[in-house]
Amino acid sequence: MTRRQQQRGFTLIELLVVLVVLALVYAIAAPSVFTAGERRQLSRATATVYHSLRQARGQAIMTGEVVQRDTAMFKHDGVALTQTAPPGPPGPIMFYPDGSATQTQLDLAIGSQRNTITVDWLTGHVALGE
Repeated sequence: MTRRQQQRGFTLIELLVVLVVLALVYAIAAPSVFTAGERRQLSRATATVYHSLRQARGQAIMTGEVVQRDTAMFKHDGVALTQTAPPGPPGPIMFYPDGSATQTQLDLAIGSQRNTITVDWLTGHVALGE
C-alpha cells in the first residue's frame, strides 16, 4: 500500500467546508425557531382573550345582565396587551344584554409578532385581525 492509501481522516479544508455549511444552516434556521416560539405564545394569548370576550358577550345576552371584562385580567407572560380604542385611558369592556358592547380594539404583541382583536360597539361582535 502506498502512503496515501494508509492515511485515514479528513483534511483541514474538508473540515472547514463542513463547518461553514453547518454555520450557514444554523444562521438560516435559528431565527425562524425563535419566532415560532413567539408566534405560538402570541397565538395562545390571543385565543384566550378572544374566547373570554366571546363568552362574556354570550353571557350578557343569556342572563340579561351587563358583563364586563377588564384588560388587566388578560396578563400573559411576555405578551404585551394594549387597548387602543376608544381613545383615552383603558377601561373595562362592557357587554350589554342587547348584544352591543363598548367599542374596543386590543393589540397583543410579543417581539415583532402582532395580533389585533376588535369589539364592534353596535353588534358586540368580537373579531380577530392580524
